[in-house]
Amino acid sequence: MSCKKISRRNFLRDTSQLAAGAALAAGYASGPIAAAEPAQADRYNPKKDGGCAVAIGYDVDMPPGGTEYLYDRNLGWQYTEDEIAHGHLIDDIRDYINRLGDIAERYDTHITFFIQGNTFEKQIDIDFWKTFAKRGHALDSHSYNHDALINITVEEVREQLTKSKKLLETHLGQKNIGLRGPGGYKNALRNLPELQQVILDVGIRWVSTQFRRATFGEDQTWIDMIPKVQPFYYPTDLLEMPFAGHQDRSYFDVDMGGSPRPVDEWIAYLKGCVDIAHEKNLFLCLTTHPSTSFKHDPKARYLDELFAYCRKRPDIRLCTYREMFAWIDADKSSLE
Repeated sequence: MSCKKISRRNFLRDTSQLAAGAALAAGYASGPIAAAEPAQADRYNPKKDGGCAVAIGYDVDMPPGGTEYLYDRNLGWQYTEDEIAHGHLIDDIRDYINRLGDIAERYDTHITFFIQGNTFEKQIDIDFWKTFAKRGHALDSHSYNHDALINITVEEVREQLTKSKKLLETHLGQKNIGLRGPGGYKNALRNLPELQQVILDVGIRWVSTQFRRATFGEDQTWIDMIPKVQPFYYPTDLLEMPFAGHQDRSYFDVDMGGSPRPVDEWIAYLKGCVDIAHEKNLFLCLTTHPSTSFKHDPKARYLDELFAYCRKRPDIRLCTYREMFAWIDADKSSLE
């Protein structure tokens, strides 16, 4: 399948914000890659210290809907079959990821990206992620082929995670101890001790796999559920960090159970998630996708406004999933 791609790259690059991001990236073009380690306090427990912790994670994978899925028929661009089957990026999404990094850095924080191991099959993607990693953002595993962990054998899981971990650490210089479970699973990895152990054996210490699919109109229900989807340890000592609330695909995309909606409603919903996390002193793990976010909000207003909203409260910690794991692992009473 061959698809002509009409880029919206010029649209994105017309802003000074993105130009600043390009300059920043250029400044990191040489020198060793530094591991993205928690930059904040070594310990934080919202139940003892007050406030809440907010982490946003981006799943970098194929768009939903199959090889004929056109994100927006008014835009005139499409992924190729090869890009859908792998974690490869088109120019628009590379620019958008840089924009997301620019926004986070303006608020003196970093964000997490979960990337597939097969991303490293193309040099252009390797070079992009190397440059981006040097900016301090956390890049963790989304398996190798985006296969659901609960639908393949434990040996296949071992093979995919081992391969992805080696690629991430070799190319990016960041230690990979985190994993987003492709697709998300209603029951997470409960009652799957062998699978949990294989994940631990390859060197992964925390996962984000629990996700209950939503239907349109459940916004307040999802917000109310956030206290019930807090991180927890499995008996094997593997930490689960559940998806909290909607992901952007279940919010916007019809084929994922959502419905096209105004970005302002998405922003209001995310602020509602922060409000309940702050009120109840919780951890909040949000889940998004660069491709979906770009489709519905090409300027990434939602991220800018969400971070501005959080910064109005000095006791809200903006962090990566890695930082959140480090805090929980240092003080497990935060989950009691």
